[in-house]
Amino acid sequence: MNRKLRVCYYGSYDWNEPHNSTHILGLQHAGIEVIECHRPAAAQRDAAQHYRSLFRTLAFAWAFLKNSCALLARLWRLRDLDAIVVGYPGFFDVPLARLYARRRGIPLLFNVHISLYETLVIDRGYFKAGAFAAALLKWYDRFLFRYATVVLTDTAAHATYFARLYGLPREKFQRVFIGADPIFAPQPPRSQPPGCTVLFYGTFIPLQGIEYIVQAAHLLRQQDGLRFEIIGRGQTQQQVHALAKSLAATNLTFIDWVSREELVQRIADADICLGGQFGLTPKAELVIGYKCFQMIAMGKAVIVSDSPGNRELLRHERDCLMCAPGNPEALAAAILRLQRDEALRRRLAQESRKTFEAHCSLRAIGEELGKIAAGPRVSIAAPPAPRRAQAQPFVQQPG
Repeated sequence: MNRKLRVCYYGSYDWNEPHNSTHILGLQHAGIEVIECHRPAAAQRDAAQHYRSLFRTLAFAWAFLKNSCALLARLWRLRDLDAIVVGYPGFFDVPLARLYARRRGIPLLFNVHISLYETLVIDRGYFKAGAFAAALLKWYDRFLFRYATVVLTDTAAHATYFARLYGLPREKFQRVFIGADPIFAPQPPRSQPPGCTVLFYGTFIPLQGIEYIVQAAHLLRQQDGLRFEIIGRGQTQQQVHALAKSLAATNLTFIDWVSREELVQRIADADICLGGQFGLTPKAELVIGYKCFQMIAMGKAVIVSDSPGNRELLRHERDCLMCAPGNPEALAAAILRLQRDEALRRRLAQESRKTFEAHCSLRAIGEELGKIAAGPRVSIAAPPAPRRAQAQPFVQQPG
């Protein structure tokens, strides 16, 4: 290529979402010029926050329409672009971006990583699969995916799943790992009391399977010095807290959301990090959690579920420990193993950072995106096939 690749990152996306920030920074690290055409979606919500029912809906629709028209006007003035990337979530930005991409004859990349139907119907259960709302969501997802030249997904397993679910060519979906913002980097822990800290954080959605972490903590309640921290709040929070109370899990502490800087420090302080996803929803099999990327970016010893998504990046006993999802006994056995084997913890921590640098660094992400944006379509190779985790019995021992 004789000139620098120019890519427009477009939409009402949230810059703080890892989907967006790592991809923008990655493109820049790979030497690609990125022009951000962006108006945040928060402005749309703010315009409607004082309205209710129909009036609130109309106010939101009007704010969204104005926002979209302003974005398109800015995009239309841009010249010499090689590709457009619609940022996450972008579900309402694709149609207008497609108008420009088609007129200019350039590819449109949809950085979505999730679908509305999969998330709201299959994973979180907000709508029943046979409901009209579910059918509408599935139709709209397929409409957007057909409009895009390429749909970016977080794993190849997710890409294959989307292709089958929506009846679209597998080649339309390309995997680019999400990675982690530069703030998630190795740093020394603060002074800690004796013992071993196990950390998990999340939004309490079903795929995370936080209830199994609580049950594992209960199984390990007699292990001296072993303490669990769970940070976050969300959909299943009340049920999880009630479970912890019923089990009298005294070795477990719930912490509300903390600042990103404090979160980074708590990851650094932890001895064992739980990267998920431990739930039994179909989506849990397909994804690699944000937290997992952040934890390995900081060079931590992680435990993850033995799933197709996780196996695309991580290898059992090489750079992580894997355990069966939805299985508190298997999770407890993995935690106990790492608690008792400090050498293994150190080795896994070192290898997890190497894995991140090789496959999930900003430059690696940018180079993959650059290949896709420049075309022709390329096949993104996975790391070497990992070894599956072998189940290990949980043995409760005092001390």
